[in-house]
Amino acid sequence: MRKINFDEFINNTLGKRIDTDGFPKGQPYQCVDLAKYYNDCYFAPFQIYCSSTGYAKDWALNKKTNGILDYYDETAINNMIKGTLVVWGNCKVAPDSHIGFFIEDNGNGTFKCLQQNAPHPYVTISNITYDGIIGAFIPKNVERPADVKPEPSKHPIYETLGDMYVRWDASYKSGCKLVKDLTEDGKKHATSTNPDAYAVYKKGTRFTVYEFKDKGYGLWGRSPSGWICIKGASGTIYSKEV
Repeated sequence: MRKINFDEFINNTLGKRIDTDGFPKGQPYQCVDLAKYYNDCYFAPFQIYCSSTGYAKDWALNKKTNGILDYYDETAINNMIKGTLVVWGNCKVAPDSHIGFFIEDNGNGTFKCLQQNAPHPYVTISNITYDGIIGAFIPKNVERPADVKPEPSKHPIYETLGDMYVRWDASYKSGCKLVKDLTEDGKKHATSTNPDAYAVYKKGTRFTVYEFKDKGYGLWGRSPSGWICIKGASGTIYSKEV
């Protein structure tokens, strides 16, 4: 398998309209076309199809059966490197799910992403949030430092001291997410399995904090699934570092 610098793929696609299947009629330039084009360029004849729901989220949801793990290494969100394939589930930023490629972190809860149909029907590098990601996969042919997998997470781990709501932003006034908005791992720690129920983490749930924020409502931490209160404005501790 030929190793590539991901800039090669960026240079070959940026600004172009990519359609691999002519679907849907009248609006063929979809986000999955960019991902499928990557497979066509480097892993042909291997290909992945949205065979379950018809949407990009199938790439992550069907990872055990669609062959993606033969050509990509699954990784944690905080271990993504340039060229990592990123899949969002149904979430605020992507109601019908989405797929793109990680370029670099912006340090503010967003990252630069090579993507199509978000927001334009051609390939762009745009800023997008980590919220809603359900899968991250590094192509096996992408060059990486010393050709090894990324280092383990260096971000702090916190544990909830009680049942805690998972919110869209660092504020009690911010809307609470629903269970269906959580990552697949996050759903395992929710108090409810109903996808339309409010997202509440069980007492003792551990989560990685990628970013801290205090907007006047106490100290909050951004986890892969959303924002969780660490210390309230009154000084009450709701989550502790472990």
